[in-house]
Amino acid sequence: MSYDMGFDVKLKTPHKLRGGTYAVGGSHDARLNITYNYSKFFELVLGKEGIRSLYGKTAAEIIILVEPAIKVLGTDKDLNYWAITQGNAGAALSDLQKLARLVPPSAVLRGD
Repeated sequence: MSYDMGFDVKLKTPHKLRGGTYAVGGSHDARLNITYNYSKFFELVLGKEGIRSLYGKTAAEIIILVEPAIKVLGTDKDLNYWAITQGNAGAALSDLQKLARLVPPSAVLRGD
């Protein structure tokens, strides 16, 4: 299982953010797939709804909302993307924040 989320925006240049699935060579789609393995960490830092609490929020809101969560979790990634670690979860939120910075501030995140 995973969280498949994104903004309904085409990017001028492809992003190379990697999640559970990704496009080799990058993608013009402002989408990100994140493994469900990190769900307990998302609930810890984002509340009961976890990462789904960000669905329906604008890119501008997401940039601000995930900042404290990233600071708590850190971004020290394990070599194994699927490993259930705090750093992997924080790195995934950091990638979501990077994606939010690539789209217009008013773009809305949709998921699942």
